Amino acid sequence: MSHHALNLTSIAYEQASSKPVIAANDPCIDPVNPPKKRGRPPTVTINPLCGVLPQLLAEKRRPLWLDDLIFGGTLTAVGQSQNVSNVSINDVRSALWLPTLETAGLENLGYGRRQAQRVMQAARFVADGIVSHLERTQPGEMARLREDAALEAKLSYYSIRDESYRSLKPVPPEILELHKKGDYYGYGRALREFRLSS
Repeated sequence: MSHHALNLTSIAYEQASSKPVIAANDPCIDPVNPPKKRGRPPTVTINPLCGVLPQLLAEKRRPLWLDDLIFGGTLTAVGQSQNVSNVSINDVRSALWLPTLETAGLENLGYGRRQAQRVMQAARFVADGIVSHLERTQPGEMARLREDAALEAKLSYYSIRDESYRSLKPVPPEILELHKKGDYYGYGRALREFRLSS
């Protein structure tokens, strides 16, 4: 056992001594740029249904044609093998919620590269199919849905607003003294009254 450990340490010593050990974040070392990748750049498509989809998929107002279009578009885009779709319809429906249709987002979630490509191919096809169906059958509906989505984003609780906040006045020393003494109830009441009065 000790002989085996000696061999491992000597190998590790030989490997360590053959090349100097350099930290990756050493400021003295110039970063080595990896060679440019060959081939096609990844396809990134802006999702035309990004803000509109929550209105279309609302449970009580869900149009009857939507599930048929998602199912048929998925089978048309990526096909099927042995009477089973090559991608999950739920994966395609979930991908339609993304703001951009790109495979990198799905690969980060654990999908394989080829499977992510199939899901995104189907999602692009289905999104274009939904938009063209709405424009063809209900000409003003897509514009109305986009206006509703813009209004929802504007009035949303989570949207970024330009609001000015007045700065808080410094707490008087007599209120801070209550905290130091351990009278937390008195401190809380005094601090609340001070903040509400100013």
